[in-house]
Amino acid sequence: STINYESLSRQRQSLERIGQLFTDTGHKGAINELHVSVEAMKRGAKVFRNLASTGDTDIVLEKDGNLLRVDVKHMKYDPRYDTYISNNNHAPPPNIVYVYVHPITWDVRWRNTKNRKPDVPEFWEDFWD
Repeated sequence: STINYESLSRQRQSLERIGQLFTDTGHKGAINELHVSVEAMKRGAKVFRNLASTGDTDIVLEKDGNLLRVDVKHMKYDPRYDTYISNNNHAPPPNIVYVYVHPITWDVRWRNTKNRKPDVPEFWEDFWD
């Protein structure tokens, strides 16, 4: 059978997958870090970025005298559940928190624990709400 562009455009797509997707995956991490930085500043936090591409910490947030070391993660599509999920199941290194960015909605959230509850650091409970 032959597949042409017209038949591809008629295929049904999951509504959650429709939207602007990253085409240059080399910049995905930097884009997510900038997005989290802007969202944190909108919420009144000071943001300090790691300018190197190495290390456990992407950004440091400061709000009301509380410092938080953050490793920004990109959620990945999982066809088994037809949704986006956190792409790692291991806990972050000590004194680091994971923050996830949804690639379609750009929602920012804390890492979920194994029992699916947000792993929210003290003093930061309502930050991303």
